[in-house]
Amino acid sequence: MRRSGKIYATLAGFSIVLLVLILGIPHARATLIFETGLSVAETYIDNLFFTASNKQDDFGTFVIPRATLMYRSRDVVITGTYAGNAQLFVNNNGADAYAQATNFAIDLPFLTRHYKQLTVKLIESFNLSPQLPAFTANPNAPLGVSQFLSTSRAGSLGGVI
Repeated sequence: MRRSGKIYATLAGFSIVLLVLILGIPHARATLIFETGLSVAETYIDNLFFTASNKQDDFGTFVIPRATLMYRSRDVVITGTYAGNAQLFVNNNGADAYAQATNFAIDLPFLTRHYKQLTVKLIESFNLSPQLPAFTANPNAPLGVSQFLSTSRAGSLGGVI
């Protein structure tokens, strides 16, 4: 299975788990929160490609959209976040890039109430970002050819005895 197929399979599996948790737990006082944001930054970069021999300066605009959807009830907190980062340059259009990141988290406070001081959190993260030639295995590759995908999965279980 290709890497993108694994990502879609993981996202589908995670979505099913979220749906089961949301539908299977009583909804006495649940809230659904949707937050969005947009940041814009202007910057000057004196060495755009991070190379010693081919230093090029440029002005860049960074546009960063983000959205968070949170389901919060007495027993479970489920959060999904998406963030993008568009990098647009004045003189080096070939260096324009868009990176993106998603993060899904489940917090289970009902376990903390049931088992005193026990905390459980599950987090799944995906990041896709284009790589500059200086940071790739092939430094002569054109911009945008090399994409870097990172995934991480974390779970925490903590408590006081």
